[in-house]
Amino acid sequence: AAPGLFIAPAASQVDGWGVSGTIDYELSPNLAIKSITGYRKYFSQSGSDNDNSPVVFIQDNSKFYHKQFSQELRLSGNFVNDTVHVTVGGYYYDAATRYDARIHTPFSGFCPNATPCFSFINDDTADLTTYAGFGNVAWDVTDALTIEGGVRVTNQKKDYTFGRFNPNGIGEYLPLSNPTNPLTGFVGSYKATITDYRAVASYKVAQGSLVYAQFATGHKAGGIAPRPYDYRQIRPFGAEKLKSYEVGFKTDLFD
Repeated sequence: AAPGLFIAPAASQVDGWGVSGTIDYELSPNLAIKSITGYRKYFSQSGSDNDNSPVVFIQDNSKFYHKQFSQELRLSGNFVNDTVHVTVGGYYYDAATRYDARIHTPFSGFCPNATPCFSFINDDTADLTTYAGFGNVAWDVTDALTIEGGVRVTNQKKDYTFGRFNPNGIGEYLPLSNPTNPLTGFVGSYKATITDYRAVASYKVAQGSLVYAQFATGHKAGGIAPRPYDYRQIRPFGAEKLKSYEVGFKTDLFD
């Protein structure tokens, strides 16, 4: 493609804001509820010259529009002469993101200057919804020994809708989206329900000092393969799961 066909702006910015609110309410001397609500929104833009040469060649201008809402409720109580401590709750998260980018990577030498091979508008949207429920119980077996266990069940759904359009924004960009390869409008989906656990034992060896051992599981959610060239490449990938083992010593110093 001819130099100067598209020049990415010298841009690197993030504009964002958010609000959150917490409500604590005591239902009784040994029972309390907590609500945590949050909303965030941001816009980011970055212009890149990816070929790292003096020639205006491989360029992109990427814009992200993101908004999210989250709500968490917790109910906590102390029972059996204040030796059993219980927390149960739920969590909800909803997010929407738009990835709007002008991509110009013409692969000089493979196409006529008038019809660059890889110059298009990328307009993708991603929607994510998460529901989770959790519970945790700690039992003070003695004044020194505490045993604790917890569980969290997370259900997550992601939908990613792809869009590949001509540089002028009119019509699908046929080299990447056409009747035999319908990328534009194709939706990739990821769904999973994952259960994580936690178990802890701690022992107070002295005033202000304790030893503990912990086992826990965790995960990083899966998603949808990014930047496909063919609609058959739009596949979900699974979560990354882990198991952790921890032992340690905690103490207060310089009181």
